[in-house]
Amino acid sequence: TVLFEQAVDGILVFDGEGLVRSCNPRAAALLGQPASALLDSPLRRWVDPPAAGFTVGQHESRARRGDAQFPCELTISRLPARGAESRWVMVLRD
Repeated sequence: TVLFEQAVDGILVFDGEGLVRSCNPRAAALLGQPASALLDSPLRRWVDPPAAGFTVGQHESRARRGDAQFPCELTISRLPARGAESRWVMVLRD
């Protein structure tokens, strides 16, 4: 958890429905929101889906901070499944 909390990049964990399940302080700061506003919200509210969708790999996209948009780089990886629930981790860089 220390790496998660202290990472210089934003990290968002989302589920198969596209809901944010966890985020680190840097992600909250990049998106200009408290972590509580991000949790359980649709990922699409904060980050535009890349052309390929929110799929594993590296992508260029746009994210929102309030009413402003900014370009960002995304790296999406699938986490090992726990039971039947799938989760993905997104590393967000502006």
